[in-house]
Amino acid sequence: MVGMNLWLLGALDEAERELRGVLQGGVAYGPTAPIHLFCFAGTLADRGALEEAYEVASRTTAVWQARGLRELEGPGRRVLADLLCRRGEFAAAERTARTALALLTVQPLEHMAATATLAAALLAQGRAAEALVAAEEAMHQYEALGAFGFRGAYARLVHVEALEATGDHAGACRALSVARDRLQSQAAKIGDLALRRRFLEDLPENARTLALARQWGA
Repeated sequence: MVGMNLWLLGALDEAERELRGVLQGGVAYGPTAPIHLFCFAGTLADRGALEEAYEVASRTTAVWQARGLRELEGPGRRVLADLLCRRGEFAAAERTARTALALLTVQPLEHMAATATLAAALLAQGRAAEALVAAEEAMHQYEALGAFGFRGAYARLVHVEALEATGDHAGACRALSVARDRLQSQAAKIGDLALRRRFLEDLPENARTLALARQWGA
């Protein structure tokens, strides 16, 4: 949990040290194992160590699958889909996200996260209308549950970009304004100014959200 919150704050070096220690004994199991994999792989990817992140996620998910641990495999495949998106392998990311969704029928927060990742993969393939349907489904799930299964700023950003890609610039600006205001409200609660800057600048979706807001005057 310490490592997870360091990652969510953008303290990537510190987060990696904490999260890497959990793997000293090998592949993690148990109810928090998917959270650990998501946070560790995400931290590595945000630091630029994308290949290591993908290797760790692939190896871990393969072990979970071999043991028949569907409740772990689903989240693992969702993490792999996100990493495939980051690698630019968008068709593979789509396939993996759809496989994850089929495994996550009783894990609503993970299902929501996989839906947002699917939207990103579709958007990157130029399938804007399909991407918007998936992004809006993720947002509707959020409104129903009141929580995201991962960093919500990512889902909001995908929704904004899907709206823009389908020609709804006014809708994209409205959604972007909400996303920007939420980020600024969160940042204002971080008392350490250096850590506040890292939260806004070192987490890719936060930096992209703020850059778009400046660009569009949202």
